[in-house]
Amino acid sequence: MNTRKKIFLFTIIMVIIVLSAYVVLFKKTTLTIAIVGPMSGPCQSNGKAMVEGAALFQQTFEPKTVRRNIDIQLFVVDDQNDPRVAQEMAQKIVSNNNVLCVLGHFNTKASIAGGDIYKQHKIPVITPSAISDLLIEDNEWYFRVIPGAAIQSLFAANLIKNELGVDNTELIIFDNQYGQDMANLFSNACNKLNLSIKKRILKLETFEDNLENMVLDYQSNDQPLVLFIATNDIRGAEIVSALKYPGANFTIVGGHMMAVPAFIDYLEKNSFQEYATPGYHSDGIYAVSPFLEEMGNDLSQLFKEQYLAKYGHDPSWVSFACFDAIKIVLSVLEKTDFFQNQTIDQKRVYLRHYLSRLTGDNKTIKGITGNISFNKSGDVIQPYYFGVYQRQKLISAFSQFQTIPQDTDVNLILDQVLDGQLIKVKDRYMRKTQIIYTGIDINEIKELNMAERTFNVDFYIWFRYKDAFDNPTRIKFENSTDRLSIESQLNPRFISKVFHKKKKDITIEAFRMIGTFKGNFNFRAFPFDKHILKIQFRHQTLSRDNVIYIPDLNGMDDVSELKKDLTKRSHALAGWNIKNVIYYQDRFINQSSLGDPDAFEAKNQIEYSRFNTEIHIMRKIVNYLIKNVFLILVLIVISYITYFIPADQFSIRISIGMSTLLTSAFSHIKLTNSIPVAYLLALEYTYFGVYAIATLSIIISVLVYKKYKIIDTSNSDEMITANARIMLKRLTIVGLIFHPLIVFISCILIPSVYILNPMDFKNVNITFLGCLICMMLFCMFFLRLKNTVRQVKTSQMGETDLGI
Repeated sequence: MNTRKKIFLFTIIMVIIVLSAYVVLFKKTTLTIAIVGPMSGPCQSNGKAMVEGAALFQQTFEPKTVRRNIDIQLFVVDDQNDPRVAQEMAQKIVSNNNVLCVLGHFNTKASIAGGDIYKQHKIPVITPSAISDLLIEDNEWYFRVIPGAAIQSLFAANLIKNELGVDNTELIIFDNQYGQDMANLFSNACNKLNLSIKKRILKLETFEDNLENMVLDYQSNDQPLVLFIATNDIRGAEIVSALKYPGANFTIVGGHMMAVPAFIDYLEKNSFQEYATPGYHSDGIYAVSPFLEEMGNDLSQLFKEQYLAKYGHDPSWVSFACFDAIKIVLSVLEKTDFFQNQTIDQKRVYLRHYLSRLTGDNKTIKGITGNISFNKSGDVIQPYYFGVYQRQKLISAFSQFQTIPQDTDVNLILDQVLDGQLIKVKDRYMRKTQIIYTGIDINEIKELNMAERTFNVDFYIWFRYKDAFDNPTRIKFENSTDRLSIESQLNPRFISKVFHKKKKDITIEAFRMIGTFKGNFNFRAFPFDKHILKIQFRHQTLSRDNVIYIPDLNGMDDVSELKKDLTKRSHALAGWNIKNVIYYQDRFINQSSLGDPDAFEAKNQIEYSRFNTEIHIMRKIVNYLIKNVFLILVLIVISYITYFIPADQFSIRISIGMSTLLTSAFSHIKLTNSIPVAYLLALEYTYFGVYAIATLSIIISVLVYKKYKIIDTSNSDEMITANARIMLKRLTIVGLIFHPLIVFISCILIPSVYILNPMDFKNVNITFLGCLICMMLFCMFFLRLKNTVRQVKTSQMGETDLGI
């Protein structure tokens, strides 16, 4: 068997071994999650929002978080928001033996219709939208990621009493099960707050007549009044378009279904005024929403941007909730190997058991709507948020209710309950929290110090808040190296007050600041590195249940325009691309015993609201490579020339190898001095490759020269001389082959790991397999070329002997 056939056979065997190992080690288990909701009909936009939220997690976030050997499939089912169809679809879902759990249904009727079927077949269900408490009563297989109807009623009543300051309210409902439930729950909540309540019950068959009567009644109203509309989004839009107009002497508060984009869409369709003048009907309408964009964390802002890029419109709270629902399900896969070899029934039971144990403050999942945990009934422990429409966009009101620590002093709780500052939701207390709209406009990034990992920035910052508040600007910048803060005595070098305005009960304060901040620098992927320039602050004394700083998204510049302007204005970013700018609030937790002996074991936790501005930058890789890596390319080329230099020119060959080694070493030392980090950089692996090439060149040069000396010695044995000639050629061939192979593998592996995704083992394995196959093919090609040259020489020698 000739050499070419041996190499070919060896390549085939290696490919089979690698592929077999890949199949065995990375064999995937397929898990199916059913998403059931209104995918057709008048409410299809809500069903679409469910699918889009879950699909975005599956496509964008899931590959980075879920185990690599599990493949998640989404099984989308249309129940048309019809209870009868919902039962049929539930039967279809349970007949699929691959379904691990169900996300849905959207509304209460459909959820109840399918709930008994899922309970009978022991399939866990998480609803991202249905709020009836009947869902989770006596059904341990049903969970919910938004608060229920009782909590919504309580929050709506507190919004009317404590935020709007009105004592008279009228509940507008339809004559159905949901309307009856809301009537009972809202009445109980109003009675606790001494709110006067009337009920207006509408019927579908006489809906037009009901609207005419309401128009006449409310136009003649001359007393402070709040209408609480507890209907779906379509009927709510029809009622609002008939009743609400600029200057109306009543206020409208809507339930969670008036917080979805479909409400505004239907409002525009029903009213030419709303279409022609955005906000004609909707401005000033309040809604009690499970989630508001401004209240989200960094994950929610990232989700919003990727959602907008993929689908072309902003996500609703339905998409946020569905994202969290699927994240909760898949979080179990990160923490256990149980799902590998169990039956589908065992997996379902384990998942339900896992969800039921997500209770209390210490057992939560960080979602984009907040930290998620359940009570014993499977209900989520989270507040509702008060939103108000401005220009058809739902933004946060100036106060919200937030959960307080469970170890809060009982006497303090009692005092604040009597004062209307605390409400009890299920078994938790929630405090009325001041909301401060905050904006940051970056003027210029003056300096970017990579060695110190700092940046100097010039920016405007403003605060907008309601009523008198105890020094909202008394903030502390967490990552400031200058200990920057806003005090009564302003230092004009670093901070100056530029604006102060008070209109009615709204106050706006603005400052210009210059300071140096610690950035979030990670050089592991250098020179493919990406960094985050952060500006972070919190109130110096007030905890999160007293004040929350949220981004004033409407007041700040559009991100795309900001990236262009900031790049032009900031000379320090000349070698960088601004990839993103995000604003969000999160929680800063300070743990300390505070000298309390009872807290020596379990320390007290003080939670602050922290405002974050992040500027994501990425190095301009092409420019950097041309300026700094060109020398490495020259060294690689020069090292390869070594193998074409005659064997007797030992000094030249060895000097090239040593020069390559020393030059790359000096360049490497310069790099490590400029970026002093304890870990290895991506570019350092390139230097390691150059070291390998230079070392290979030096070793081969020495060995080749030794064989040359044997050949050159006239008294050497012919057999020894012949073997020396063969070894000389083989050593040269080894250098000619392995030099480009080292370069090729380095050029493929380093970018694939540091550019594609360092944690995406699938891409890394495919890349490695591709390099292995290419190496084998290269060897085959080179040996075939060598045999061809040998055959040509033999043929020429034969022709010479024959005298041709």
